[in-house]
Amino acid sequence: MHLALIHSQLAQHSGAETQLFNYIQQCYARDIRVTLLVEQVDRYANVPDNVTVQPIPSSPLPEPIRPGTKSKRLRKLLDSIGADLNLSFQAIAGPEVLLCNGTLPGLHQALEKKGQGLPYKIKREAQQEAYRKADTILAVSGMMKRELQHYYQIYDHKIKVLYPPVNTNRFTADNQQHKAMYRQQFGLSADKLSFLFVSTQNKRKGWFLMEEVFAALQEDPRFELVVAGPEPPQTKLPNVHYVGYIKRTEELMAAVDYTLLPSRYEPFGLAAVESICSGTPVIMSHKVGAREVVSAKEAIVLTDFQPATWIDTLQHIDEYQFAITEDYALHQRLTPQLHFDRLLSTCGFDPVQFPIINR
Repeated sequence: MHLALIHSQLAQHSGAETQLFNYIQQCYARDIRVTLLVEQVDRYANVPDNVTVQPIPSSPLPEPIRPGTKSKRLRKLLDSIGADLNLSFQAIAGPEVLLCNGTLPGLHQALEKKGQGLPYKIKREAQQEAYRKADTILAVSGMMKRELQHYYQIYDHKIKVLYPPVNTNRFTADNQQHKAMYRQQFGLSADKLSFLFVSTQNKRKGWFLMEEVFAALQEDPRFELVVAGPEPPQTKLPNVHYVGYIKRTEELMAAVDYTLLPSRYEPFGLAAVESICSGTPVIMSHKVGAREVVSAKEAIVLTDFQPATWIDTLQHIDEYQFAITEDYALHQRLTPQLHFDRLLSTCGFDPVQFPIINR
């Protein structure tokens, strides 16, 4: 089998890129040939020998000036490659299968932005056209499926909800055995409850809400906010502890007591699942798509962004009882193997014909 994957860049930073690498690893394990079409390639990016990287030629004109030029170039490339299946992580016309990891109007509504002006209209129309022309759309959550139906009037039968996979080799409850060592390693307080915020510090991710919450809790000696990311938070709150950009997020998630996802718009929120698989409960907003795969055993889902709601929840956190099971990812069918099996079957291929032969 020959699979063509389309992505904006070959680098591992966001959840969508994590999913790309999960797909590449699954293809390698199943001896599936991959052509990866990308616009940008990180100089340190490495791929297995079953993957051929093909740059997508850039246009001298910006997309808003000549909308559709990128799609035309991509379709020409796909025709020359002749793969058995073309799957894109971007909303672009050409590939028969598109991954929906967010919609432009959904994002604007969540951020209370009006979404006016010519560039917005061009981008929205291009996104709508791409989804309408695709044979199959893989929505990362039911929330995304509803947005596709509401904003773009996409037919129900074209949309399949396929939750992103989690790397169960890295994110495992076994890491809890080293919790004390990890806490010391990251400089966490031994006598405080640590709440982890792994994200960029902006409105969409809920940083300003968390800053307000922990400002109100700064006189309470029980709590500390642990922030991980490439830039230190612009705050002088004494109960905020910045640990820098951490690649070993599985260790950090095992070190803390809770993970926070206060996002105003999170199409899925892989960090929630990664935290749960690491044995750490999650406190998330109702705008996180991953709420569809959690229960009260693993998470608290809050239905508003009022600081008082979040403050009250944290102050009474010891009243909640969690019971995370070791087979959580398996039960939710979020393991890379089960996810990729469903991907193949959804796209018309028998996963039995592509067993895992490389470990």
